[in-house]
Amino acid sequence: MRIAEPLFPNDDGSANPQLIAAMSGGDRYEIVRALAKARVFIALLAKLESPAIETPGAKIRSADAGIEQESEVSLAWLVDGSVKALPIFTSIAALNAWNVVARPLGVEAQRAAVVALADGEIAVMDPGGKHPIEIGPSALRSLALGYEYVPISVDPEVRRAIEEALEGSLDGGQKIDFSVFGDFPDDFVITLAGPIPAPDHAQLSALARHLAEDARIRLRLEAGLQVKIATR
Repeated sequence: MRIAEPLFPNDDGSANPQLIAAMSGGDRYEIVRALAKARVFIALLAKLESPAIETPGAKIRSADAGIEQESEVSLAWLVDGSVKALPIFTSIAALNAWNVVARPLGVEAQRAAVVALADGEIAVMDPGGKHPIEIGPSALRSLALGYEYVPISVDPEVRRAIEEALEGSLDGGQKIDFSVFGDFPDDFVITLAGPIPAPDHAQLSALARHLAEDARIRLRLEAGLQVKIATR
């Protein structure tokens, strides 16, 4: 059995103070910001692959007979129906509160996010604690790719994507001022400013297509995109 070398050999297993403070505050953006700079633990579980078999009519102990027992270490997951989540832990104590036989492996949060996205859908931080925290797909993507996780209404990349979509969808060629409202990653409102006519059906369809196809917006969505247009 080969066990991965620890990335943090002198780690005492304690939680990152900034991460704990952010978790206490409850702001998901602050939590992800602190998580991006933290070491976390993932859980490894050992499974016996070839246990010693006692021969009928004889009493044989595996140690005496020289029988080797092989085990496989696999990553622990949380499964609820069709949803698969990676449990991550702020400390070894938090991991032990969830499963005392699990083996901790310290990793960078970015690496944990990559694993969670590759084989599951979400991550759950400290599932054995009183207040477990779910880390959704858009937050995991920000951790995995290294960009800042902020509300979609103030994200500069989202603003650039909307500007380009408006320029490619609405007639007139004039500069269109707009504001974006909504902290939920799957629903926001675009308000168009200035003396412009309300977009017709074809323009709205073109705008929706531009937004739906933009990778910058898709990365930041939790689910489907809902856009409401208001003019003023």
